[in-house]
Amino acid sequence: MAPTLRPDQPVIVDTTHRIPSPPGIYEIDTGAGTEFVFLEAIGGTPVRIRMWRDNAAYGRYELLATDISIVGRVKAAFFPL
Repeated sequence: MAPTLRPDQPVIVDTTHRIPSPPGIYEIDTGAGTEFVFLEAIGGTPVRIRMWRDNAAYGRYELLATDISIVGRVKAAFFPL
């Protein structure tokens, strides 16, 4: 998620906030580990989620809310001393 988050940057994740509304940075479980991505709920039936990263090579894409495992919303990020 560089430059928004650095690999060594500590963060606080609110694990009770698992619905991406409002849009923001969320930690997701990929099955092979976790990663940080931007998420936005865009509604619909079934609910769809837009996902993107800082790296424009990945682009933006949409998926069903049931296809993603959201760990929680990033509430704070800290800069190591």
